[in-house]
Parts: sequence; structure tokens; C-alpha cells
Amino acid sequence: MKFSFLQTRVSIVIIFLILGLIFGFKIANSQYRREHGPDAMAAAGAAQGAAQGGSHADAGSQGLSPQQREQVMNEMRQIIDKAKNNPNDAEAQLEAADQFIQFGRPEEAIPFLEKADQAKPNDARTMAGLSMASFMLEKYDDSVKWSKKSIDINQENPGASFLLVASYIRLRKNLDEAESILKRLEVQKVDPTILANARKELESARTGKSPDSQPGSDSKTVLGHGPEDPNTGKSAAKPGGRQ
Repeated sequence: MKFSFLQTRVSIVIIFLILGLIFGFKIANSQYRREHGPDAMAAAGAAQGAAQGGSHADAGSQGLSPQQREQVMNEMRQIIDKAKNNPNDAEAQLEAADQFIQFGRPEEAIPFLEKADQAKPNDARTMAGLSMASFMLEKYDDSVKWSKKSIDINQENPGASFLLVASYIRLRKNLDEAESILKRLEVQKVDPTILANARKELESARTGKSPDSQPGSDSKTVLGHGPEDPNTGKSAAKPGGRQ
């Protein structure tokens, strides 16, 4: 059974925001996402192609104005080139990985995260990034593994802790542990609204019932606090499936 808490990209945005607050990952401005999200994702791929010398550098970047496309591609190309030219610079690798995580391309973030780990082993940020990428790829057991490693390195680690909870909910296992983690997150000053909605989703995992099916429940869960769909201006959540 799939639960609304983890069904759409908006849940990923929520986790991005937590990771950004804790680990310094740079999160794209939500207004920019609303206006240019799909085109920015396409431009991310185009910038990667350009950085690799590929012939498809302009593929998928249509839809942005020429100035916007040039700006996005130039910024990403500079970040990616810096990482490629400085394989021992862990910060450069993390910044490049973050570009792809921001725009929903986790498979392209992983090589940079692996290089970051080689350059600076046992960095909690890198472990959290690998957990995030694994989560986005629906490899929830791997997400659990990496989030636990991140937490082992840094105990005060709300981003990785939230990823661990999210992965447990998706796997429908270790739900008592997930509840204990949420209690610890209260102490770490995570937004109470996010925690309250996470508990609703945790209960859904226990009972097999969506919180949306409860009488008087608000159809918006944690996901509802994310940005709207860039094409419609409405919530990006789609009932009954993932985006």
C-alpha cells in the first residue's frame, strides 16, 4: 500500500528543506520551482550533457527563455565542472550532487556523493545525501542504511533522522523505532506541524488506512505544505500514486 506522505515530490521537498537547514545543502527558491520547475529539471540534464561534452546539451532545455536557460546552464556547468576538475574537493562534490538532488535526478547525484565520501570519509552530510538519493530512487533499505550512518556520525541530525522515519514508513517496518525518532525530533525543534502530520502517516502505516480516509481529516498531509504543481498552481499531490 502507498501512503500519501511519501507519494509525491512534495515529500522530497520537505526533506530537502530539513536537509538544507541542517547540512547546508542549497535549496532552490520555491517561487523559482513553481515557475520553472520542469524546465529547470530539463536544464539540469542539459547542463550535465554540456559538462560531459555531450551532443544533447540543449535537449530538454526548451521552454525557458534564452536568458533563463543560459543562466541555469552556466551556473550548473560551473558547479559540475568544478567538481569534475577537483575530485578531492569534498565540498565541490557535495555542491554538484545537490544540483541533481534539487532537480530530481538522484541517479546523477550519486557519483558525486561517492567522490565526496572518498575525498572526506565519514561526513554526515554525504551519508545524508546518499540516503536522500536512495530514497528518491525508492531504494528504502539503502536509505535506512545511509541515514543510520549519518546519525552515527552526528547524533543531532534531524535531516537524516526524518529520512529514517520516512523510509521506515515506506517499508512498513520498525514503526515503534520511527515513533521514538519523532519524539527525539521534537527536542531538536523540527516544525511541530511536520511532526504531527508525520505521526498521522505513521499511524496509517500501522493500520493500513490512509489519513485522508478518516472522518473530518484534512486531505493535506505533510506533502500539502510543499510547493504547488508548477503547471497547475495546485498541490502537486496526486491521489493513489507517485509522480
